Amino acid sequence: MIPEGFLVALDDPMALKITVRLNPWGATAALDGDLDMATEAPAGAALDAVLTAVAARRTRSPGPVGPVGLVLDVSRVFADVRGLTVLHLLWRAGERRAVAVALSGAGPLLHRMVKLLTSPGVPLYPDVAEAWNAVLTTSERVERVVVGGRADGASPRPPASRGRTHGDRKGAPGRQPDPAAPPRPRAGRAR
Repeated sequence: MIPEGFLVALDDPMALKITVRLNPWGATAALDGDLDMATEAPAGAALDAVLTAVAARRTRSPGPVGPVGLVLDVSRVFADVRGLTVLHLLWRAGERRAVAVALSGAGPLLHRMVKLLTSPGVPLYPDVAEAWNAVLTTSERVERVVVGGRADGASPRPPASRGRTHGDRKGAPGRQPDPAAPPRPRAGRAR
């Protein structure tokens, strides 16, 4: 069961507060305070408990399961590299548990750290609404891949080839040329 808002209790007066709001697709966890070395362990444990509860909703739901996600609102949090590690490990755990995890409202420092230090990168969005929109879209695609079919129930088809690319055999699917790249000169007779 997901608690409807709880405080990561520390002796420090600058304790990190995590408020959890439920919705039909999972939960939004709003972080408020410092996510650093002092709060790393309790915050990691609390966020993992929320992720576990969100993932359990997927297995307990009768019938077809809809998108399941966890959006972290980090607009009111200061995070250093240790805090970023907590967020990155939570995102990786979400991937393993088929729960889409996204960050919303990251400040400039956290945004830069995420872009530089995580690969392929924890998903970042400017606000909670955009994060949920992306999570729901991503979850629907993941759900189709996991089920092995398309939304209409038909069997999946491999993507059609869009023509020849440099170095490919005629008609073989391959990497498409970059439309922004300058055109390559064609080989032929000089006139």
